[in-house]
Amino acid sequence: MHMENGCERSTKVRLQLSAQNGLNGDRHINLSQMRSVDAQRIKNKQGVLEEVYWKEIEKAVCIELGFSLAFKSSSLA
Repeated sequence: MHMENGCERSTKVRLQLSAQNGLNGDRHINLSQMRSVDAQRIKNKQGVLEEVYWKEIEKAVCIELGFSLAFKSSSLA
């Protein structure tokens, strides 16, 4: 959790099991543990995250990297 203007902001995004995303149960992405990985090291695609998660993921990335939410894309409003 991060604080911004006295409000807690989460760097975790909750994901729910679906046929498209390939998860075997509800999970979360913890953006406070972001790491850089060369795409060539990724061997098997596990699934695809649904569009519904991307605004929340982008917001969590901004929070974790310390970017002001004022700089976020207009889609996060």
